[in-house]
Amino acid sequence: MPDRDWTVVRKGKEYCAPACGGGCTFAQYTVMKKQADKMCAELGKGWEPKLTHNLGWHCKVVNGHVTIHYFDDRSGNNHADEYSAWIEFDLGSQTVQIIHDDDNMQKAFSAALKEAKALRDLIKKQIDTLEL
Repeated sequence: MPDRDWTVVRKGKEYCAPACGGGCTFAQYTVMKKQADKMCAELGKGWEPKLTHNLGWHCKVVNGHVTIHYFDDRSGNNHADEYSAWIEFDLGSQTVQIIHDDDNMQKAFSAALKEAKALRDLIKKQIDTLEL
C-alpha cells in the first residue's frame, strides 16, 4: 500500500491534504491557529502551538511533558469548548499519563498538575519505606 499524502494544499477555500479528504478549510485553519496562539500567550513562556488536521483542523500547545488539547464545539449542539491537559512520562517500558478535561484551560492544567504532584509524593513515600 503506498504512503498517503498528508501535504496540505490550498484550493480556493479548501486547505486540506489528499489523505484527509475532509474538505478542511483555510477558515478552520485560521481559527485554530489563532486559538493555539492565544493559549500560548495565556500560558506564558515555553509553550509551542501545534496544528494538525484530519477531518478538520485541530490545535494543541506543548511544553515538555505537557500537552493541552483544545476541542471546539463543531456539533452545533451548543456544547462548551473543552481543554484536555495531558502530562505524560515515558518510562521506557510504559508511559504514565495524567489527563484532565475542563471547559477552562487553566483548571484542566491545574488539576493534571495537582494529580501529578500527588502521584510523585505517593511514589516517594512508598520508595522511602523500602528496605533491603
